[in-house]
Amino acid sequence: MKIIKNAINLMCLFCLISIAGCKKDKDTTTAATPAPAVDKLCNGNGSTSYYPFVNANQWTYSYSVSSTNPVIRITGTQTFLSKVFFVLRDDNSLYYTGDVYFREDATTHNIYTYDTSTHLEYLEVPGSPSLNQTWTNAYGQTCIVADLNASINSGYCSYTGLLKIIVGSSNTRYYKKGLGLVYDTESSFPATIMKLKTVTLN
Repeated sequence: MKIIKNAINLMCLFCLISIAGCKKDKDTTTAATPAPAVDKLCNGNGSTSYYPFVNANQWTYSYSVSSTNPVIRITGTQTFLSKVFFVLRDDNSLYYTGDVYFREDATTHNIYTYDTSTHLEYLEVPGSPSLNQTWTNAYGQTCIVADLNASINSGYCSYTGLLKIIVGSSNTRYYKKGLGLVYDTESSFPATIMKLKTVTLN
């Protein structure tokens, strides 16, 4: 009888240990948490390019002088000077009238624009800018790097780490790596402010 009682006690103890072990296993198993979505409008795509050129990328801006938005998108590529340029088009012809052509140099990461009038390319955004760096753009305007770590609140995003470039005497542009042009002000008549509102980055 004592042997049977001891056997029952051992079986009960074994069951309790097994149940506790199962409960512990269950408690320590957690479901995989999906990574949070990247807010590309505020943070870009994580690349080091000041203008991520990929077919079908699109930038939509609010424009202070129009209820219509500039919608700038990449429509394809074109070859000039034996180099491949991306074709950018403003669907509403507010910021750009007609197609414009940009490329990023694979080595320096400089952003260049091609001018169809002079058949030359001009620096638009330096890939490794230095403070007070200057150059002349396609319109004969002097461009200067005014800040390497600028901040600005567009109303859509609060940006930091921006490249600030002053173009000519009245135009200031702000670029964010992995995103492109996020803010553009023109103080000459008519004064305008253009702010990045939505973006599609592929």
